Amino acid sequence: MTDRLDFEIDVELETGLITGHAGVPGLIEAFRQTGTAAVIEREIRLKSRKRGLSASEMVESLLAMWAAGGERAEDLDQFRQDQALVLLLGHDLPAAQTARDFLAQFHGEELPLLQQNCRQPRARSSWRTAPRASRRSA
Repeated sequence: MTDRLDFEIDVELETGLITGHAGVPGLIEAFRQTGTAAVIEREIRLKSRKRGLSASEMVESLLAMWAAGGERAEDLDQFRQDQALVLLLGHDLPAAQTARDFLAQFHGEELPLLQQNCRQPRARSSWRTAPRASRRSA
């Protein structure tokens, strides 16, 4: 058994692309590996054209933005300039207006089942249940 991790340190200076958001692709890889991206591709049908980003790529882009500290669609404009992040993700990031248009497609007024659920009052539930028995043994 070895105590070392399986990597080597490269002592040569890399002059290629560098990103301050190198942790983001790990999140996106988990998003893909868990099958979430595939479920989105299978279940979400919003576009009629094949041009541009897919639904899962749009969600990946929003997740990447939020994970990197972005809060608004306009923050995507800054992240779009990070070519190393774009390379790691494997697709371009959307423009702010494109992201807003994507999110607007999920507006509740256009989704009758969501509207129906929003109109119904929610029953209040208490997270407390019966008191726990003492774990100490006498």
